[in-house]
Amino acid sequence: MNKNDNEKISDEEIIDVEAEDLKTVTEEELEKYINPPADVIKKTASLWQYKPVPDNEPEPYEEYTSSESEHNGFRITGARVRGKKHKHEGTNCDDWFEYETVGDWCIMAVSDGAGSKKFSRIGAMESCRAAIGHIREQLENISVEQVEKLSLPREDALFVEGCSFFASMLQDSVIKARDSVIKAYEERKTKFEYLKLLDRDLEVKDFSGTFLVCMLLPVSVDGEKEYFVVACQIGDGIICSVDNNAEFDKALRLLSEPDNGVYSGETDFLTSESINRKENLMVKTKIMRGKTSAVMLMTDGVADDYFPNSPQLLRLYLDLELNGIFDIPIYKENSEKKLPDNIPEPVSYPWVNDNAKTVAVQYANKISEETGCTLEELWNNRDIINKASLQNFGTELPILRKDRLLRWLDNYTERGSFDDRTLLICKIMEK
Repeated sequence: MNKNDNEKISDEEIIDVEAEDLKTVTEEELEKYINPPADVIKKTASLWQYKPVPDNEPEPYEEYTSSESEHNGFRITGARVRGKKHKHEGTNCDDWFEYETVGDWCIMAVSDGAGSKKFSRIGAMESCRAAIGHIREQLENISVEQVEKLSLPREDALFVEGCSFFASMLQDSVIKARDSVIKAYEERKTKFEYLKLLDRDLEVKDFSGTFLVCMLLPVSVDGEKEYFVVACQIGDGIICSVDNNAEFDKALRLLSEPDNGVYSGETDFLTSESINRKENLMVKTKIMRGKTSAVMLMTDGVADDYFPNSPQLLRLYLDLELNGIFDIPIYKENSEKKLPDNIPEPVSYPWVNDNAKTVAVQYANKISEETGCTLEELWNNRDIINKASLQNFGTELPILRKDRLLRWLDNYTERGSFDDRTLLICKIMEK
């Protein structure tokens, strides 16, 4: 299918032919289609083939990347994995992430290279590095007075001024990210090793991708610690904040919205001409100041598996606890409550890289189905989550959280989920 000049991809291009079959099935058959039995999922999982990252292309990605760092009361953990479709076809992963700490600031960026664009992985990498580099340089020379404005009352004009200042800094980083993608194209457009893979002239849209970036800073407000966060998003994926100590209906704050084009289901990319104008970035920028336990950036390979994102990103948070990426809080007031007897064991499906191996994964939605507990009830009684966790079942986990995150991202199974997966987390280390 031909793409238009605005670099937008319609959902119609990836429509599942099985959808036509749904028109003739019964309700019982439909339920099995939407929520297939475990043995069906296991059989399907075993059909995926594994082909390594190609070694005959310039600038190949490693199949996996994971990283973690602790700084000033928070832990940053990130991982990206090559999606099942890329493994099946023997193609490169297209996602990338970068993060850095500067003083008390945490800055994070994630990009998902357009799957239909041959060198989008290069654009994803260059955009993340450029944005983080620009913000770092700006923060290294920032005045104390500018930062102090962020602790003032919300109605104070200086607080609003401080918000605008850092929002502008973030928007500048998006423009720098776009410039870096164009530069990457210019540097490679006449090189044979790139041209031979396309059998045509290189175009800037061959480096297209989505882009998510945010900055986080702990601030003191009336003696209480809060967090100032400013975020901007181009394309799909999600940026969110989760307050583990809040009630269910107040725990999640979405800090971005999937960035659609003119038509429903279309996605804008960083290389779109409109991204070069700061006024267009203002509506894509969100600011919050308040309590949080974690700020998470993810590509659509994760975000789409937790849709609708509100409240399903709270299920993601619970899944991260169940699989040992987050610590599980134990509430003493719940200690005498009778826990369900029918808590399911973790499940194991064949690993795409080697079908002879299986990896155990636990799911909040599986616990919900087996016990009859709603997502809200699981959120409010973390003792259930603790009892159902991999650790409680004696599953051997990697020592480092970055490896646990990579392991989980590479092995959890959702119907129709075969894209690259990237998740970058700034987790507050609660005392």
